[in-house]
Amino acid sequence: MHLHLRRKEAIEQLTKIRPPVKSPAAERIIRRASQALVREHIRHTRQTLDEVAGKLLQLHLRLAMILSPREWDHIDISTIAQAELMSNQVTTRQVKKFKRLCGKRPEVPQLNSDRTVINLTNEDLDEATKSILAKGLNFTATPKRIPYSDFIGDSYLRALQRRSDKKLLGRWRGQTPQNITY
Repeated sequence: MHLHLRRKEAIEQLTKIRPPVKSPAAERIIRRASQALVREHIRHTRQTLDEVAGKLLQLHLRLAMILSPREWDHIDISTIAQAELMSNQVTTRQVKKFKRLCGKRPEVPQLNSDRTVINLTNEDLDEATKSILAKGLNFTATPKRIPYSDFIGDSYLRALQRRSDKKLLGRWRGQTPQNITY
């Protein structure tokens, strides 16, 4: 529940405060007030849950003194069965939601590359080239493995280049390299 309440939609639903003035300062005040109300709601809910847990513990201890072990086992078995039933219902509902969300992906129709790609050159294009051209101008090939060492090496070389440029600049101005910040 706590994570759900952090979402922007939940904050807006719990606190429907309309500012009389439209300005960044008014929006900031409303946002802070809304967040404070949500925090108070969470605190109140936690306090209520703590009170209920205390009452349940008292009831549990009272029942443990009154009930025989056989009756206690019967209640324990029925409680576990009810918890499993509720867990299965929640799991079933979540699986249905997941399947519904996964099933909503629209199918992209395969376009005929002979009709979408117009060859303005005199060269023959193979199917792979036509396929890539059919994807459009925003298509870019991505590597299977990102070459992190190349990025690190390039940035290290640039840093060395900047450092050596500053040293040369300092010598040119007659300063020592220790006076230059890197």
